[in-house]
Parts: sequence; C-alpha cells; structure tokens
Amino acid sequence: MATHRRLFEAPPAEFIGARNALARELRDAGKADEAKEVAAIRKPTATLWIANQLGPRHRAQAKALVEATRKLEKTQAGGSGDLRAAMQEQRESLQKLMEAVGPIAAEIEAHITPEAQRRIQTTVQTAAATEPDSLLEGTLAQELEATGFGELLGKAPPPAPAAQAPKQRERTRSQEAKPDKKAEAAARRARAEHARSLKKAEAEAKRLDQRARATESKTAAAQAAADRARKIAEQAQKVAAEARGRANEAAARALELRKTVSD
Repeated sequence: MATHRRLFEAPPAEFIGARNALARELRDAGKADEAKEVAAIRKPTATLWIANQLGPRHRAQAKALVEATRKLEKTQAGGSGDLRAAMQEQRESLQKLMEAVGPIAAEIEAHITPEAQRRIQTTVQTAAATEPDSLLEGTLAQELEATGFGELLGKAPPPAPAAQAPKQRERTRSQEAKPDKKAEAAARRARAEHARSLKKAEAEAKRLDQRARATESKTAAAQAAADRARKIAEQAQKVAAEARGRANEAAARALELRKTVSD
C-alpha cells in the first residue's frame, strides 16, 4: 500500500478517477496483479481519508502516538513502568495528533460531528497499535474499530469457551430463561419510587396552583376596595367643594346685608 500513497492523498470526490488512472498505469507497465489490487481499493469515507492524512502530514505526532502506544502495551503486559503515566502519555499524544483534524477536514468541506470525531480517533488509536506503518504512511484501507482496551493494544481476543454438552446447554438456557428475582424486585422498587415522586410532584403543583389562585383573588379584592375608596374620596371632595361654594355665597350675602344696614 505504501507505493500507492498518492492514491490515498486524492480527496474522496476525486478518488475513483485517481484509482482508475493508477490501475491503468500499472497495467500498461505490465503489473497486472498490482493493478488488480489497486482497482479493488474502495473509495474512502471522509473520516477514513482524514485519518490517512494525519500520519504523513504530522509524522512527528503520529510517531509519538505509536511509541506511546507501544510503551503502554508493554506496561499493561506486566513490564516495568507506571501504567497510569503510560496511559496519560498515550492520551496526550493522541490528542495532539487529533488537533490537526479540523484543518484537514476543511479541505474537503467535511463537517466534523461528534460521531465523525469518534470514528477518526478510534481508527487512529487502533492503527497505532495494530497497523502503525499504515498509519504513518497514510494507507489505511478501512476504518478501524476497537471494542476494548486489550484489542486497542493489539491483544489477541480471549479463547472461545469450550463447547457445552447438550444437557449443560439445556441447563444454561433454563437458567437464563428464569426471571431474575433481584432485577424484578429492583424494577418494582424503581416503579414505586417513580410513582411516589410523581404523586408528590402533582400535589406540589396543585398546592402552588391553589396558592396562586388565592393570591389572585386577594389581589382582585384589594383592587376593588381601592377603587371603591377612590370613588368615595372623589365624591367627598365634590361634596366639600359644593359646601365651600355655598359657604362663600353665604358670606358674600352677609357682607352685603351689613353694608346695607350701615348705610
């Protein structure tokens, strides 16, 4: 794959044309088997293409990740060294390499969603343990997936359990078919707790609603009383004004009478 690096450099939109051109070039050069191999390479996803650009373009960071992963593998296997420190070193080297994802994705106008970020990181992290050369050369043929810490470090999967005898399989199925009483009890407790919480929430909501209604009622009564008091005050002011007017008229007539008497 390393000899076909230029094919993996081609953006996904241009991949098919570049692949066909390379396959034709190899056939013309008499390399039929190699041409067949190239023709079988599938168009990469955007996430795979981005992962393949990281190693060649940021070789120092990619090498640091590979070395940190090897160190972590040895430490995890029981070698000397601090496992926690080795894990921290591996995470930091991975993070530094992943910082280059954004600018590379922008070249092909790829939107990096959290899921795309996860796929790129998993592919790079797994390749550092299982296909370091392909990671460094940028020739990963497919996205990689890791299901656990051991697989991430290239560990072989645990041996499959020995085949069970028919009677043993039947007992196992019977045991699996039996309801889990503890689980059922836990589920009942959870349902009961949920019901209590719901009832409590409904009661609190009802109380608050009643309180709000009472407050509104009091507010309305207070407003009505204020309106009545204002009307009474206005009426009293009107009566007082009329009384002042009559008093002024009476005083004027009395003054005129005094003048008439004195004349």
